[in-house]
Amino acid sequence: MIKPICRTKTGNLLVVALFESNDFVDLVFKHTPNAKYSFPSPITIPKWSKTLEEVEAKRPRIDFIFADHVLQNSSTSGDIIISKTLDKISDHYPVVVEFKKSAANNKK
Repeated sequence: MIKPICRTKTGNLLVVALFESNDFVDLVFKHTPNAKYSFPSPITIPKWSKTLEEVEAKRPRIDFIFADHVLQNSSTSGDIIISKTLDKISDHYPVVVEFKKSAANNKK
């Protein structure tokens, strides 16, 4: 079982601990534990951040995909997609999880 843990540089994400203490699994952390942040991107300059250094200093992980233990068993990957292109189109980076098809879904 993955231990309940809050993964932010600043502050305490009590909601994350609440999900994890109720046996929900952070699927990105399960597959890519080194994915450290999902916000902000440089697009926040100059409206919300003054410099790139300020952006990088306050990058918490605030976007999550949680699953119960049944669904997490069918997850095959999870990551936060960070790229120069995304730096220019969104203040958050996409959080992506892939799942394998179950035998029940193959019958449809």
